Amino acid sequence: MMKTITKQFALATLVYLFLFLIDNLVELLLIQEAGEKTTLTAVKMLTVMQDGVLYTNFSGHLGIIVTYALFLFLWGFIYYRFIYKHDAFPFENLLFWR
Repeated sequence: MMKTITKQFALATLVYLFLFLIDNLVELLLIQEAGEKTTLTAVKMLTVMQDGVLYTNFSGHLGIIVTYALFLFLWGFIYYRFIYKHDAFPFENLLFWR
């Protein structure tokens, strides 16, 4: 049981880091003008225009930890609710017509 929890925690963390990097990269490439943006993973990007060059500052805050904790909770809930059961059909609870 503990081995499964550790594996799922590591896998969820890797998936979150991948999504975190993709989200920030997409937002960074979409910057067209000076201003402030907040990404889906709660990173604040402040962009300033000086001498025709865009400078971008990243700032982290409590929101990053909250989104990570929420992602871990959802990952764990989905895994233990639907996948961890060793039933032949783990999504049986979703079928309302039975």
